[in-house]
Amino acid sequence: MRPSFFFALNFIGLQAVWAACAYGAVEQNAMIGVIAAIIYLALHFSFSPQAYIDFLVLIGISSVGLLIDSMNQTLGVASFYASNESFLAIPYWLLTLWMVFAVSLPHSLYWLRHKPLIAMLAGAIGSASSYFAGSRFDALSFAEPLWQSLLVFSLEWALLLPISYYAIKRLKNSTQ
Repeated sequence: MRPSFFFALNFIGLQAVWAACAYGAVEQNAMIGVIAAIIYLALHFSFSPQAYIDFLVLIGISSVGLLIDSMNQTLGVASFYASNESFLAIPYWLLTLWMVFAVSLPHSLYWLRHKPLIAMLAGAIGSASSYFAGSRFDALSFAEPLWQSLLVFSLEWALLLPISYYAIKRLKNSTQ
C-alpha cells in the first residue's frame, strides 16, 4: 500500500472511530464504537508497514490512556457513558478509542514528533475540544465548573503527546 494512502486511511480511521463512539453514546449502544474500532484496527494492522512497533505503541499508549481516564473518572473530573457496562473504570468504547488514537501517533500524527511545543498545544487544545464535543453527544459529562475539567484534560494531554513521541522514538531506536 502506498504510504500516502495508508496515512489517509490512518487519519480518516481515527475520525471515523471517534464519530462511531460518539454516535454509539447517543444511541446508548457503546458497542457501535467498539466494533468500529476493532474493524479499523484489523485494517490498520493488515496494511501497516510497521505493525510490530504499532502494536507496542498501542499497548503502551492504551495503558496510559486507561490510567488517565480511570483517574479522571474516579476523581470526578468526568463521567463517561457506559462505564457501568465495563469491568474497567472506563467504558470499552473509550479504551478502544485510545487504541485507535495510539496507532495514529506513529503515522498520521507523527509530523508532531519534532515539534514538542506544537505537540503540547495540539494536545491541550485538541483533547479539550474532543472531550467537550463528546460531552455534546452525551458520551461523557464534566464536573463543574466546566473550565476546571477542561483544564485538567488540557494539561494531561499537553504532557502526554510530547512524552509519547519521546517514547516512540526510543522504541523505534531499540527495535532497529
